Amino acid sequence: MRKVLLLAIFLLIGTSSYAQTWVNDTKTLFDKNQAVVLTINVRTFAAIDNNRNGIIEPSKGEVKGNFVNAISRLDEISSLGINTLHLLPINTVGVKRAYGTAGSLFAVKNITEIDPMLKSSNSISGTNLEVKNFVDACHKRNIRVIVEMPAYGAYDLYIKKSRWFLKNNNRTSVLLPNQRDIRVFNAGTNSNLNKEVYDIYEKYIDMLLSLNVDGVVVQDPFLKPPKFWQNLISHANERNQQFVFIAEMKQSTKRLPAKGVPFVSLKKLLNVGFDAYLGDFNKFQSVKTGKDFNKNLTKSLKYSTKKENAKAVLADFAMYNDVAPILVEDIYLSKMIIWLSSTLPVNSIYTDGFQTGDDYSFDLANMKAPKSYTDDKFFFANRGKMDIYNFSRRPKGSYPELLTELKAGNKFKAYMANYMPYAELEILKTEYPDVFAYALTDRINKMTVFVLGSFDLENIKNVEIEIPKMTKKTVIENVHSYAIPQASRGKFNTLLAPADIQVFLVKNFALK
Repeated sequence: MRKVLLLAIFLLIGTSSYAQTWVNDTKTLFDKNQAVVLTINVRTFAAIDNNRNGIIEPSKGEVKGNFVNAISRLDEISSLGINTLHLLPINTVGVKRAYGTAGSLFAVKNITEIDPMLKSSNSISGTNLEVKNFVDACHKRNIRVIVEMPAYGAYDLYIKKSRWFLKNNNRTSVLLPNQRDIRVFNAGTNSNLNKEVYDIYEKYIDMLLSLNVDGVVVQDPFLKPPKFWQNLISHANERNQQFVFIAEMKQSTKRLPAKGVPFVSLKKLLNVGFDAYLGDFNKFQSVKTGKDFNKNLTKSLKYSTKKENAKAVLADFAMYNDVAPILVEDIYLSKMIIWLSSTLPVNSIYTDGFQTGDDYSFDLANMKAPKSYTDDKFFFANRGKMDIYNFSRRPKGSYPELLTELKAGNKFKAYMANYMPYAELEILKTEYPDVFAYALTDRINKMTVFVLGSFDLENIKNVEIEIPKMTKKTVIENVHSYAIPQASRGKFNTLLAPADIQVFLVKNFALK
């Protein structure tokens, strides 16, 4: 039997619409777990690769991604239920000791300048105006824009402003393992901030605010003292109280393996004003038991479930720096990630290309390049991860069915936000160690969503779950499942296929 996705109920939720006047509500969106984020690399987002060799060659009429052609994809993104774009760093990058033919997005040469390589060759507008036009086009479609705030400076910047960076006792720059292109900023201490470094970050925030950007995702925030962030967040919020600060850090984040590099705990950062953080959901890719799933879930939600000063959490199942899920467990893992992200009390985040199952492979990866914009003569790339080092193709995979899945999952997430705003998470017990189950129950509106999943890749499971107050007359609506669940007194049964995830909705019913 084909699954029924409650189209009659929530078909119109999450569809494209055009805002007349934009009012930033990003912080509120995250606080309510309603953000559906897509991480993009502007270099590749709408790139045109005519000969399909994976590399953009302007001399052959091909076009690099830029802020002008990026607008052409916004209707597509909005139609998927994406309401927030996360832009990887858009600053000018370094070209010395670089990785790849365009240089790493995270090796920043000028933190207060938009990369001129992101400017359209067909536009007479300045780069900043192109960015602002792009942001405004997003806002017209009710898409928020948050930008990655880089933590490191390029070697090029270190040569010019060495006093801005950490140094060893022998006065040489601090190097991170296997990194030749970046240096660590010296932000000072809580009692003695490095004013020069702080000032450039404040100017960076001012630049983003002038472009109508809605917030930032902060790379490795643990490198700078709490006072640094407290001052910067206060500065931004004085101009825009909804400007969101997201710590790209999780509870399990450890100190970088380099001598002299500072480290601040996530708890301290959240206490000084960060609005959101990453869970530990990427560990889910290696989880094989319901017990470990529940343990990981509880840990990931630790700071989001507090009664006071709760923080938003992002479901980082597969970020831009993780291996593509399609390579880990084929399409099954991607589908499971969609429905977990859509039903758990989290903000969803995906990487451009996930929606079609891109494996981020490039035929020319790590081969010598005929042309380079840096001193690296090779197409440096990390297999299975989004390319952040070259002017490469637009992310696109060969699993179009994921588009339908993602759209359905995002619509159901919007449905829950509208009709079950007070839903609380309840972990359920099952008789199988490799099966997990949980419920979202709204006791005020008397609605419950049940979610079950199997880590078993080979066997069908007849799962029975005890649910007090359930009877034969209980109507279980099928949101995402090929199986037909059976309700009976105090329990219900369903058949879970290998690597399956199922979602059911029960109206006029709430768990005790």
